[in-house]
Amino acid sequence: MAPLVAVFVEALADGVVASLKSHTSPDARDAIRLTLTIAAVSVTLNAAFGIAVVWLITKFDFRGKAFLITLIDLPFSVSPVTAAVHPVSRAIHSGTLVALLGPSGSGKTTLLRILGGHEYPTSGRILLDGKDATGLTVQDRRAGFVFQS
Repeated sequence: MAPLVAVFVEALADGVVASLKSHTSPDARDAIRLTLTIAAVSVTLNAAFGIAVVWLITKFDFRGKAFLITLIDLPFSVSPVTAAVHPVSRAIHSGTLVALLGPSGSGKTTLLRILGGHEYPTSGRILLDGKDATGLTVQDRRAGFVFQS
């Protein structure tokens, strides 16, 4: 709960009006629209595929059924500890709203956790405002992120 409170405190540090004003920029509106569109498409496709597969598995016997069930169970049996993030270099200006998009397992969460100070990279550096923030605590980084599903 504390990280969520920290995000809201930081977002509202300059006041509610300033926070709401930041959502009116064309870039922010585009990012919000893109996020909502991707979420709607993902949820719809995921639901349709899930219903179709459940119906197929329960209604019919077919060659490859065991493989399909194994494939569906795979995300629950593969350890997430083996995830890695390849070198990333990106300059993001203060106050910019950024969306990270990519397939499951591509390292989005790991990258955000490293940027936020919840995990540490095994190599490389994290630069915030041109200063090395790799060893800074979560509180000292003054960076927040919100997950959307």
